[in-house]
Amino acid sequence: MVISEPTPNSFHVDQQQVIWTDSVFHPTIYSFNASVGLLGAAAFGVATIPQLKSRDGVEVHVDQRLDLTDVSAFGDFATAVMQNEYVDLNVYGKPDLKQGALPKITVTYNHTATMKGMFLKGFSLSGMHLTTKASDGTNTQGQVLIPNPSVMTISLGNVTLDLSVNGTAIGESYIQDLVLKPGNNTFDMRAKVDQLAIIGMMKKYPGTVVPVDITGSETNSSVYDGQALSYFSRALASNKLRVDLNITEVVGSSSSLS
Repeated sequence: MVISEPTPNSFHVDQQQVIWTDSVFHPTIYSFNASVGLLGAAAFGVATIPQLKSRDGVEVHVDQRLDLTDVSAFGDFATAVMQNEYVDLNVYGKPDLKQGALPKITVTYNHTATMKGMFLKGFSLSGMHLTTKASDGTNTQGQVLIPNPSVMTISLGNVTLDLSVNGTAIGESYIQDLVLKPGNNTFDMRAKVDQLAIIGMMKKYPGTVVPVDITGSETNSSVYDGQALSYFSRALASNKLRVDLNITEVVGSSSSLS
């Protein structure tokens, strides 16, 4: 599944799926509109399922602009993808079906696909170091590794994440044009950090390794083409990540401070 070109109320979806059946019958299922959502939850949109010939291993390809009928429900789906190892995506509709010379009938299509979620285990920072303050206010840069064990590619746009230590805010981090693809993803990350707070923490934590919490805001963590995406922002805000940051490596020599 590829989710791209998101807006506050829609996105482009390109999904390929294989349906297996051991039935001896192979009817034609005509194209139909189907509600799509988390299993047991409200549907978040209506997808057009193309006509298919039911058989073992038939491929179903949905490629369309999907308008969100329930933005909150899609936020629930995005949150489930971020937080869980597996998610169940349900497709429900009432297509026409025809088997051989028999008359066409209307049937219920109720299919659930279990998909691997993202479950961001293995998230890490590397090469974080203080820099001269840039025109946008950032004074730290490095790289972030975000693993994606799912089969989903998701465009999140420009992502802003809050940084804190034991409940004390120390700054914000920024990743531009974030597209999460299956596998390990590495991105450049910039940040605005409170340098005095960082230096002060060197006295509080033995070995200068500090547990940094990274989380999103429900309002504007994900912005695509200048528009805030509430559903992705809510998903990012729901998933607090923690990394151990070596403050000595970040600060380096005192001459790097500004």
